[in-house]
Amino acid sequence: MTIAKLIERWEIFHLNGRVKLRTRYRYTMIAHGYIESYLGREQLVAEVTEEELNTMVACARSRRRGMEGMPLSRATLNLIIAVTKSIFGYAKHIGTIVNDPSRGLKRYKPRNRVIEVFTPLEQQLLEDYGNINFSAPVSVVMICLYTGMRIGEALGLRWGDIDKHERTIRVQRERCYALGDDGKWQVFTDTPKTFASAISTHCGTHSRRGCSKAGSSSRRSANCSGMRALRSRCGSIRIR
Repeated sequence: MTIAKLIERWEIFHLNGRVKLRTRYRYTMIAHGYIESYLGREQLVAEVTEEELNTMVACARSRRRGMEGMPLSRATLNLIIAVTKSIFGYAKHIGTIVNDPSRGLKRYKPRNRVIEVFTPLEQQLLEDYGNINFSAPVSVVMICLYTGMRIGEALGLRWGDIDKHERTIRVQRERCYALGDDGKWQVFTDTPKTFASAISTHCGTHSRRGCSKAGSSSRRSANCSGMRALRSRCGSIRIR
C-alpha cells in the first residue's frame, strides 16, 4: 500500500465521525502538507523507516512560515508527530505493516512561559479606541475583550444568541478557516472548541473587570486568554 492510499483510508475509516470537522480538516492538512509531501505519494508504507520519520520532523522543525520567516511552533510540531503516529498506528492496526516506524518519535516538551495579559491601562486604551473608531471588526474585538470569547466564537454569533432581557450571550457555534476536502481554504461553521465554551456568558459595559469568583487581582484584569480561563473555572462571567 502506498502512502497516498494509506492516508486516504485513514481519513475515511479513522477520522470520519471520531473528531470534529475543524480537527479533521487540520489533521488532513498536516497529513498531505507534511507527511505525504515529504515521504512521497507513491512510496510504499512498508518501506518507511524510523530514520525517515525523524528526518521529516527535523525538516519540519527547520521550516519557516509566513513573510516573517517564523519557525513552526512546538504545538504544530507535536501535532505533526501525533498525526504521523496516528497514521502509522492505523497501518499497523489493519495489518499493512508489522512494526510501527513512528513508535520512536518523541514529542517536544512545551515551554514554561507566563501568559501575558493586558494591563488595565491597555484595556482602557483599547476601549477608548473602540468607542472612537467603532466598526464591525472593532466591535468583534470588543466582544472578545468583554466576554473572553475566542474570535471564532464571536464571529459565529447570531442575533438569536443574544438575550437582551437576561443580558446574556449564548455561545453555540464558531466560525473557522481551514483547508477543505477540495484542497481550497474555506470558512465553515463548527461547534465550539470545547464543551465548556458552549455556555451563556453575561455581558455588559464593565464585564472586562472580571468574574465575581476570581481569586486574584491580576486575574481580574486579564485579557481574552485570561478571561477564557476564568470562564471555564467559574462557568460564566458575572457583571460587577
